[in-house]
Amino acid sequence: MIYKIGFHKLREDVELPQIQTEGSAGADLVVPDDTYIPPFHSVGHGTLVPLGFSLDIPKGMQVHIMLRSSVGLNTPLRLSNGVGLIDSDYKGEICLLLDNLSKNTVFIKSGTRMAQMVPFCSAKWEFSSIVPHSREKRDKIPIQKRTGGFGSTNRKRSDNE
Repeated sequence: MIYKIGFHKLREDVELPQIQTEGSAGADLVVPDDTYIPPFHSVGHGTLVPLGFSLDIPKGMQVHIMLRSSVGLNTPLRLSNGVGLIDSDYKGEICLLLDNLSKNTVFIKSGTRMAQMVPFCSAKWEFSSIVPHSREKRDKIPIQKRTGGFGSTNRKRSDNE
């Protein structure tokens, strides 16, 4: 099934996001204007980069915005929020919120493919219950306990774990 996402130009010179290869999950997003990103340490916040379009995302879907891997590899720029999440009921202009981790201002040339958008289906969900925090109560719940944390499932387990 192919889902249709509406694309609305807010300016004439804005390019439609392009899926670059048959196997690409995302469509590349282009920065429409020459843009300067000051160092984060000098401004204390991310820099908003408008992309010149809005989306009509079908109900039950969401769009994630991520930097292209080449941007992460070759520049000191990062998305301030890690991944941008665009809900189906957001109708405003799509923007990037960028942090410049270097000590120098970074120039982005108009037409640069900086990020990509990837659509996802959203499941309807809700919390099944709200339980007041109680360590004693939590410790009585039979669960399989495991130790570790960040990256622990990538390590080979020893017989002691």
